[in-house]
Amino acid sequence: MQYLVLAGGNIGNTIQYISRAFASLEQRFGSKTAQSAFYSSEPWGFRSEQHFINAALLLESDLDPESMLRSLLLLEQEAGRVRDSEAIGYSARTLDLDLLFAGNLVYSSRDLELPHPRMHIRRFALMPAAELMPGYIHPVLKQTLQQLLDTCTDEGRVEKMV
Repeated sequence: MQYLVLAGGNIGNTIQYISRAFASLEQRFGSKTAQSAFYSSEPWGFRSEQHFINAALLLESDLDPESMLRSLLLLEQEAGRVRDSEAIGYSARTLDLDLLFAGNLVYSSRDLELPHPRMHIRRFALMPAAELMPGYIHPVLKQTLQQLLDTCTDEGRVEKMV
């Protein structure tokens, strides 16, 4: 199955965390099809002095979506991510790995919803996703990623890094 994974973080050497996570995903769980550029973005949903860095990865894997999610959570933990079960809302982090799509699968469980339920309202997710798959049609919203990006109302600044 083809997965689109979004990585991001704003604590420590985020580019290194993302690069290591993508290499680990490829080495341990599948084969990389493509990787986006890195993007710098303002925090979304909370205030922080540190901007986020995000990138997307297309990965082919035999893992089912729940197993892929567990793999992503393990890689976050290996990068020093601590999830506070008491915390409410968003916070700074070393590494965040989100499954945006699993092929054209529409799926919902206690731990996972595919496609990602909020990606279409987040410019920082749409820009790297549309870089890799501009013509991909969102299986629920029935618009291409480029169309979703073009009509996204998120006003947060997202810039491609050179």
